[in-house]
Amino acid sequence: MTQPKQRFTVGLFGTLAIAAALLIFLWLLTFQAPETLAALTTASFFLIGGLSLGYIMAGVQFEPFSMTRLVETILSALLNVVVIFYINSLVPLRFEFTVIDPQLFAVLVGVAEECFFRLFLCGWFYRFTKNFFIAIGASAAIWAGYHIARYGGNMNILVVIFMAGCILGGTFLYTRSPDGSVLGHAVVNYIALA
Repeated sequence: MTQPKQRFTVGLFGTLAIAAALLIFLWLLTFQAPETLAALTTASFFLIGGLSLGYIMAGVQFEPFSMTRLVETILSALLNVVVIFYINSLVPLRFEFTVIDPQLFAVLVGVAEECFFRLFLCGWFYRFTKNFFIAIGASAAIWAGYHIARYGGNMNILVVIFMAGCILGGTFLYTRSPDGSVLGHAVVNYIALA
């Protein structure tokens, strides 16, 4: 496997996705009923916390538009979508949510999770260990552990989530950008609820 690029960058797509998710979450936090605030606050924390911690602890930078980055984003997103759909077909996952339109919420949560679990955690583990596999495995394991609250302790489902986290982390580290994993995760979540 070739070594990934030297710094983490967020391209135009990632910047727009993060900004849109942040605005929607903040709007929802203002106008939603109190019983929905916990889920929205958690997702907002992942988005804002992941972005902030990624910038501070993993050295994330923003870069202007480039056609090369756009092509890389589309290709890595397609890889993520295909592989994660296959992995998800092995164990059926459930995702019901009623805070807002389930598909919109699933897309926003995908963006928020990528900011926290890939941009920050995977980036930080890689920066700390300099080991591609440790960074991917550790961040995917923590991501799978986070999903225990949603899916319980079913090991089949947690293994599927771990494998999906490895794919997302691998494309993130290889491209050194969360754009493809953000797009891939958002597309998978959207289609899963279609």
